[in-house]
Amino acid sequence: MNMKRGMTLIEVVVAIGMITLVMVAVSDSAISLYRANTLGVGSMNQISQGRRAAQLITTDIRQTNIGSNGANAISTMSPY
Repeated sequence: MNMKRGMTLIEVVVAIGMITLVMVAVSDSAISLYRANTLGVGSMNQISQGRRAAQLITTDIRQTNIGSNGANAISTMSPY
């Protein structure tokens, strides 16, 4: 009986092709996850900045006083 040892060229090419497909699928998934994470971090930063701006506006409004002439504080503010 003739025992076959090793792999034929066709088997090697098919194995390399299958490994390549798996690696492409894994790398595509990793790239998609990275992009989604980057987008999520950017959105969280924008939300955080918006909340901070709203907090600053609220603090400014709460600290306003009526002017000495009875006018609203906004009309007595000096321009920037």
